[in-house]
Amino acid sequence: MKFLLDNISFDGDECLIWPFARGGTRGDGLATFRGKQTSANYVMCILAHGEPPTPKHESAHSCGRGHDACVNPKHLRWATRKENLADRLIHGTHNRGEQGSAAKLCIAEVREIRKLRGALGQKEIAARFGVTKAAIHSIQVRKNWAWLP
Repeated sequence: MKFLLDNISFDGDECLIWPFARGGTRGDGLATFRGKQTSANYVMCILAHGEPPTPKHESAHSCGRGHDACVNPKHLRWATRKENLADRLIHGTHNRGEQGSAAKLCIAEVREIRKLRGALGQKEIAARFGVTKAAIHSIQVRKNWAWLP
C-alpha cells in the first residue's frame, strides 16, 4: 500500500510498473486492500479516481500495459467489461482466436472450415482438423470465431 499511496500523484507519462508480487493469469500486481488481496491497478484506480461507478466497473488501462502491472494513475480509468475488452483489441493484448491458450485452430483453418460448409459433413471436417463436430458447427454458424470475417 505504501508504494501506491506514495505514487497517487505520479506525474510521468511512462508506465509505473508495480515492483512487488504479481499473480493471476494476466500478471496483475497484487496488493492487500480492505483485508483482501486484489489487483494493484484496481486499488490505484480507487485511490486516484474514487470508487468505481458500479460494482461491475473494472480498472482499465489507456496504455495497454495492464499485463505488465502498470499502476500509473494517469493510465487508469473506470470502464465496463465491454469497454475494457475493446481496449484489449485496440492495444493488441487480446487472447482471442489463435492467440488463446486453448486454441487448436489458426485463422486459415477456420476460414477453410467455413468454405467447406455444405461440401463436406461436419463429422468429416472435424476429423480432418482434429476437433469435435460441435466445434465445426460453432465455427460455421459463427458462434465461435465470430469476429473473423
